[in-house]
Amino acid sequence: MKSPFYGNQKAFEPFYDEELVVTTKGGQRQTVKAFVAIDNTADAIADEMLDTEEEQIAISFNRSNWDFLGDLKRGDTIERTCHGAQKKYSVQEVKNDFALGFIVIAKSV
Repeated sequence: MKSPFYGNQKAFEPFYDEELVVTTKGGQRQTVKAFVAIDNTADAIADEMLDTEEEQIAISFNRSNWDFLGDLKRGDTIERTCHGAQKKYSVQEVKNDFALGFIVIAKSV
């Protein structure tokens, strides 16, 4: 019997529906499909910043883009179009999750 845990990437493709432009500090630039979620777990830097418009997002990428994403580092940039507005984010952290693959945490700039 075929294992249900392998060869099932096509089942998750509908989640990766947002195109992002990722640019490294070294100048590499690539458009990738991703799943973007607002990350409400970020701590405010100071009490005065509780009402800030800054946004932190968590981004999950399709397995086909993992080779490129493994080179991402803090300070690289991500651009996305959200409801007609162009938003820019700075990479804060890149995690390699066992089940989900590369997860990028980014904050708006």
